[in-house]
Amino acid sequence: MSSPTLEPSGVAWCSKFPGSASLSSLNDSFKASASAFIGAMRDANISVRINAALRPIQRSYLMFHAFEIAKGRERPDRVPPYSGVNIDWVHRNADGSMDLDASVKAAKEMCRGYGINVNSAMQAVGRPGRSRHNYGAAVDLNITGYAGKRVKDAAGHDVEVRSFADLKHVGDGYGVTYYPHENMHWSDTGH
Repeated sequence: MSSPTLEPSGVAWCSKFPGSASLSSLNDSFKASASAFIGAMRDANISVRINAALRPIQRSYLMFHAFEIAKGRERPDRVPPYSGVNIDWVHRNADGSMDLDASVKAAKEMCRGYGINVNSAMQAVGRPGRSRHNYGAAVDLNITGYAGKRVKDAAGHDVEVRSFADLKHVGDGYGVTYYPHENMHWSDTGH
């Protein structure tokens, strides 16, 4: 049976342990790098939206396991507990047995609430404590309108951006490296 001290998984968890989308929440070193890179893009009239910056480990725990359950890679009854996160990943039938369909449905609802696309091959979710977001060393960015723009690299030279590869190269110069397995993640290490 579920413990009375645990709350069932579901979209209500998405508002707990909130993260930040502010560059000011990043660690000092990466904040300087990310601010300079984003500033250079904006100066070049490239549209940049910051979706996530610092993320508490508890939020990463919720996001990671919701994603794994939603993808069918983890059973809800096998998720390890995390101190201070009183979630019950298992939804139950009237007889107390696990209702796998309801458990997976709740995990998928959480993914939608977090903006995680479980159907995208480019979607990845970092493990809690291993995500660079947990250390203020990553940003998730939506970048549009870059093709054909001229952006200043870290050395102050104008670079014509013909493709996303050009933009990634400019980011590297600033110390902001794109993670190729997720469509918006940039960090200090590329992970």
